[in-house]
Amino acid sequence: MLFICIKKYKIRCAYPDLLGISGAVILYIFFAVPYFFNQANIARQSGARAHVGMMNRTQQAFFLESNQFASDISSLKVGIGPETNYYSYETQAHNSGGSSYAISTATPKQDGLKSYVGGVFLTTTPSNETTTVAILCESTQPSTSPPSPPQLVGGSPRCAPGSTKL
Repeated sequence: MLFICIKKYKIRCAYPDLLGISGAVILYIFFAVPYFFNQANIARQSGARAHVGMMNRTQQAFFLESNQFASDISSLKVGIGPETNYYSYETQAHNSGGSSYAISTATPKQDGLKSYVGGVFLTTTPSNETTTVAILCESTQPSTSPPSPPQLVGGSPRCAPGSTKL
């Protein structure tokens, strides 16, 4: 295009090329930069999902060994601290009677991140065997508070309203 401008009109046509480059830079700023920021949040959320999933599996193993759920993260001995740069983690156990369960949460420390909750429940199979069932739920919207805990309904865990099963 520049060659045609110079030969045909005998003028310098650098400005259209400059406008094209600056237009591309502007498009990059408006579309690509937010995409990369979103990818960082997706990676942070992935770590939180993995931590809550690990707490669920460890609660199941803990119950098999000690016939109760662990009441805190340090009792699980999984190497997860109560906090990272972006999330706070917590696990609580309810070990009484026929409704034993453990709830683990990942709560964001900043806006723009989704929160997570996991539940491990003690249930009885149709053949009268006692077993544990687990669920991992993600908040439907970014939130700096954890979703409501899941519930055991008819022997199957269900996410509370405002969260979805992963």
